[in-house]
Amino acid sequence: MRYELDQLLEAEDLARLTDEAMASPAEKRHTFNPRRLGALAACLALILCLANYQALAAGVKRIVDYFSGVGAVDQGTPVLVLEEPLTWTDGTWTYHLDAYQSGGHLFVEMEYLSTRLEPGADVNTGVPDYSFEMELLPPADGDGPWLSQEEAVDKSAASYEDLNDWGSPEGAALREAGYRTYGSHSSLFQVGDFAGENYRLRITFIDDSVIEGYQTFTYEKELNLIQAEAKAAVTDSRTFPEGTVTVLVSEDGSGVTNFVEWSELSEYDPLGHSLELQFIGASGKRYPAYFHNTYLVGFEHVEYYPRVEVNEPITAVEISKIFFSTRSSDQERCYENLNWVIQLPQE
Repeated sequence: MRYELDQLLEAEDLARLTDEAMASPAEKRHTFNPRRLGALAACLALILCLANYQALAAGVKRIVDYFSGVGAVDQGTPVLVLEEPLTWTDGTWTYHLDAYQSGGHLFVEMEYLSTRLEPGADVNTGVPDYSFEMELLPPADGDGPWLSQEEAVDKSAASYEDLNDWGSPEGAALREAGYRTYGSHSSLFQVGDFAGENYRLRITFIDDSVIEGYQTFTYEKELNLIQAEAKAAVTDSRTFPEGTVTVLVSEDGSGVTNFVEWSELSEYDPLGHSLELQFIGASGKRYPAYFHNTYLVGFEHVEYYPRVEVNEPITAVEISKIFFSTRSSDQERCYENLNWVIQLPQE
């Protein structure tokens, strides 16, 4: 079902909502609950789309920086990252670990891939095949205060995935590289006053798929963080009834981030939002986008990047759709046909 905005609202109400959305809202923070773009597309039958809506341009009201791998962060907020992701191999498995810290939160994410089809790698069963634990260890000297055990440990269960079940470009690339099984896990630690630049991390896998008993794998890694540098970015904003969306595009075209300043109409009810966008190369070719989320509390740390390899300069980004969701409604609201193209500076 499609509607024009003036079909949904009386002229007086439309003017009031526009005035409210353009007003300078108080400083607020909201946690973003992302949904994969593929899932959003699959649910379009349930989405209320407002076709041909031309959003109003608006000035940037919040000053933020763009950090690669993290996204948008309030200017002045310290952001620490690993200088290079950690990678190691054990038998058929290859592990990749990255970490980001903003304020009092440390986000650690891992991917692990095997060159063989591991037992129990069936995404359809829903049965956990392994238990996973990440633990931040106290300082090596053991004398200083440290997090409580509950705060320092994250435990969960998950399943391996057979990469033959992945029809995506990412799955094809991993299979071409020789991998057959995929797993991933992330942990968010509230380090608070104990935030620093160096951590010891213990990672434990308990393989439940072993026929005779459990098999445990444990690794300890040093996380040595450095101050991240903000990326030069082009910024543009548009205002919708739900709030003002500000998009930051890195000048080198490698990534996009964004955030919302919610309007008074939505400030007590927002659940999240997402973009559908394409990167545009110098040749005019369009590249689909995928996203990465660090789930750092207090801001929308989402970064979009080209889903496939790009072998030419990116000259622009086009935001084709914006989806908003709220806690009080089962439907997404979709704004499309935005004609929102952000041009990048060319040398």
